[in-house]
Amino acid sequence: MTVENEAQTKEHLIRTLSRGVVLSTERVTGDRTSYPLFVYTALKALLTTHGHGGRIFYGKAAFLAVENERQSWFVFGEKRPYFWIETENKETVDLNVFRLIKKMGFLGPPLIWSKDIPIFYKYVPEGLAEVDEKEVSESSVFQSILKGASQAQSSEEVVNEPIIFPDRKMLDSEQEEFATYEKLLNLSTVEKPPI
Repeated sequence: MTVENEAQTKEHLIRTLSRGVVLSTERVTGDRTSYPLFVYTALKALLTTHGHGGRIFYGKAAFLAVENERQSWFVFGEKRPYFWIETENKETVDLNVFRLIKKMGFLGPPLIWSKDIPIFYKYVPEGLAEVDEKEVSESSVFQSILKGASQAQSSEEVVNEPIIFPDRKMLDSEQEEFATYEKLLNLSTVEKPPI
């Protein structure tokens, strides 16, 4: 549980940065889940411009997905690493999880930007991602993402995906996909994640 005096990223900044990165990466690449390092390198750069730090981790991750009455753990990072960010405030940020699970036909946990990680997420870091920031910054795709993310921060456009903020504050999608996920989820029968 988050202690009231503990530092955490302000909700307005979370909304602004996640909107900018998600919308821009989707526009430039067509599918942000295929470009996780661009997503998190862009987010890290934007955090830095706002006076915050962050580190990109890689490793394994498991997420509890639901379909009708069936619950299944999906594990990522066995063949190629899974990526996420930890902010200087020790918040885990994953802007790909919901979309990744949805592409497979299931409802999965929402995007997350929080210290408090619910039991339907499991992250096992194996190390810090070593990103050649000079090489990435010279990429025209990355430059397009970063430019678009900066512009999208000030837009009124909404990322129509659920997200968990610090203190477990929830913003659901227009289709109330998290509410549906929560109804289908039977936490009393959840098995431990397989990682």
